[in-house]
Amino acid sequence: MILSRMRNEFENNVSREIVIMQNHLKELRKIAGWTLEELGKKLGMTKQAVSALENKSTKMNQLHYLSLIHLFESEVRNSPENTALATVMEILFHDPDYYEQYKDSIDENISNVSLAIGGGVTGAVAGALVSSFLTPLLMPAAVVGGIGGAVIGGVSGITSSLFSWSEKILHLGDKDFR
Repeated sequence: MILSRMRNEFENNVSREIVIMQNHLKELRKIAGWTLEELGKKLGMTKQAVSALENKSTKMNQLHYLSLIHLFESEVRNSPENTALATVMEILFHDPDYYEQYKDSIDENISNVSLAIGGGVTGAVAGALVSSFLTPLLMPAAVVGGIGGAVIGGVSGITSSLFSWSEKILHLGDKDFR
């Protein structure tokens, strides 16, 4: 009974995170500094296939999600100067319930930061955007003590709501795909 409830909760959270990822893929890609073509190469897909995910003409599946979450988490680890990406990942994926509660404000601010960074804003100006638009959106505990390994101004090991991407891959075999 308890394991079944935990499994259902896990599957529900992954499903919610897939929707969140698809809704914010374009912004995440821009904040990471990647073109459609660059992200496509990283995923082994064409830029048209990535565009189809971004504009929702192709529904994101678990494999897409796991590949993307791994790429973005790797980028956070490998580019600690990209505080915008780390902060957005923390806001979107640490706690889906928190995201849902403040969705409108979060979406608007992430869009503003994405537009600015996609337009070429870098360095101190990008840092100021993160501080003014995104940092106030972090859960209070994340700002004080760091949640999921995040520390404002630097990041190590951003994790999604229940499990890191590698743990999610291990649990894929548990799911009945019929």
